[in-house]
Amino acid sequence: MSEPEDLFEKAKFYDCDDGEVLTCETPEEALVEYLEALAGPGSDVVALIANLSPITVRAFIPSAPDDSWISSGARHLLDQAADFYSEKFSDPDGNGDDTLHKDAYDAVMPAMIAALRTFYSYGDTWYCDKIAERVYDAATVERVLREHCPEWFIKRKAE
Repeated sequence: MSEPEDLFEKAKFYDCDDGEVLTCETPEEALVEYLEALAGPGSDVVALIANLSPITVRAFIPSAPDDSWISSGARHLLDQAADFYSEKFSDPDGNGDDTLHKDAYDAVMPAMIAALRTFYSYGDTWYCDKIAERVYDAATVERVLREHCPEWFIKRKAE
C-alpha cells in the first residue's frame, strides 16, 4: 500500500529491511544498502533484483512526544513537586490539609506543559514513525543500482 507522494518525500530516513538503526537518507541509499547486504561476490545482480522484486522502501520521520505524553509527564512532575513541598512545609503531625490543592495544579499545568515541550525540543529523537512506503519494481531497482553502483554490473573475465 503506497502513501501519498509528498509524505514519502518528506521523510528523513528510508529502509527496506526493518533495520533497528535507520541511516539511509534517500530511498536510493536504502535500496543499495538492502541489496548490498544480500549480494555476494560475483552475484548476478540482475537475477537477484528479479528474485527480490518488488521491493518496498519504507519512509520514516523522527517521532515527537504527543500532547498526551507531555501532559502525563507534566502531571507526574507536579505530583513529585507537591510531595517534595509537603515533606518540607506540611504539618509534621498530619493535622489539617497539607497538600497542594487542585487549583495549584490547574494554575501551573499549562506552564509545565509549555516548559516540557520546550525542554524536549532540544532532544534528539531516536525513535521514528513510518509515514509512507513505496514499492519499486525490478526495472526501477535495476535503474537505481546502475546509476548508483555501476560497478556491480561489470562482467569480469575469469582469470
